[in-house]
Amino acid sequence: MTNESHQGPQIYRRDALAKELGVPQTEENNEPVEGQLIDPTPMNEAKPDQSVPMVSQAETEKTPDQDTDYNPDFNPLNQYAVNKHFEDREGQFDVKKYLGGMVAEGEITLIFAAAGVGKTLCTLGLMADDIAANRLNPRYVGYINKDDSGQGIREKVHLANELGFHMISDAHRRHFGVAELIEMTRKLVGLGVAPQSLIVIDTVKKFHDVNDKKSTVGFYKALRPFTMAGGTVVGLAHTNKFTDVGGQSVYAGTADNVQDVDAAYVGDVIVKASTDSSLHVVRLTQIKGRLASTEPLHFGFAAGGDLSWGQRLKTLHLLAPDDLVRHQQKHDRKIDDEVISAIVDVLRSGFSTPKMELVKAVADATVRSRRDILAVLDKYTGPDPKRHLWNFEKGQRGAKKYDLHEHLH
Repeated sequence: MTNESHQGPQIYRRDALAKELGVPQTEENNEPVEGQLIDPTPMNEAKPDQSVPMVSQAETEKTPDQDTDYNPDFNPLNQYAVNKHFEDREGQFDVKKYLGGMVAEGEITLIFAAAGVGKTLCTLGLMADDIAANRLNPRYVGYINKDDSGQGIREKVHLANELGFHMISDAHRRHFGVAELIEMTRKLVGLGVAPQSLIVIDTVKKFHDVNDKKSTVGFYKALRPFTMAGGTVVGLAHTNKFTDVGGQSVYAGTADNVQDVDAAYVGDVIVKASTDSSLHVVRLTQIKGRLASTEPLHFGFAAGGDLSWGQRLKTLHLLAPDDLVRHQQKHDRKIDDEVISAIVDVLRSGFSTPKMELVKAVADATVRSRRDILAVLDKYTGPDPKRHLWNFEKGQRGAKKYDLHEHLH
């Protein structure tokens, strides 16, 4: 065998390096023996097994067809590829939509909204519609209620019994945490019923820390085997107290809460129930979606103080665009009238008022947000008394001081 063909940890060394490593030398000249293969292992260390057969250069250059053990059909990628699995189930993966079209089968979808907006009512109402229309099999629908009072759970259990789906909670000393959730999803996968299954988690912050990246990523990673098998997960979550520049609510927690799911929506109240009208209108805006983005969806329901949760649920309905415009205009007029009256009262007090002081005074006198007040203030500001109610003059440092037009004094 030629020197060049030798492979492995034994290599030729220059004389100086050979001496440094303590290699065998001749008695005559104290030099390495000609052709001696040098073991780089220091002499005071254990020697590796020298019995490993060496492969000749001819053997390393052998082509696959010269190797009797070579299998031309073998491909290591086949060990991990899922092509065959999905090919056998072709036609079973047409994407189904649930909850008014917001939720796609085999995905994790989050719905963010502040407390009291109506995310639970909308979710359960739309889920009930899907069950009634046979889009969902209630046998494999689970609603995990971790964010409710005892009375609230009783009301929702009544609905679950009526429709045949499963209400899951910590009631009656039955703890249900992350381990139980993951175990349940694995069993649904094992039974082969994941594509028929829908799991709603209310709310996700009861299962992981939404402000911790590691906790969030780990939680949604654990749910992936379920959705990859066709299962569907809907998570309800909260928004924070801030809004974006357009006035839309912002989801609470790290960016991973949106990045690690398939779709996400943010809910806002655009028409709030009042003494004049019990209608409560919620807008759900998609902020992420793997499928084509959708227009915001608007749902209305009665929200009078004397109505039970079950009675409110029965009034839930999807608002058509024309109905939405009509309700929005009526709502806007009501806000305008209330804010206009408060602004006029403040300005009639006898002195010109800087803008932000005016907004604060009106906010203290009404239940309207500063955003609503600023919108009305700007809407009716101008020099024309026929179209406007007040105008402003710029004072020191550009401060705007408002005053009513003459006919309102």
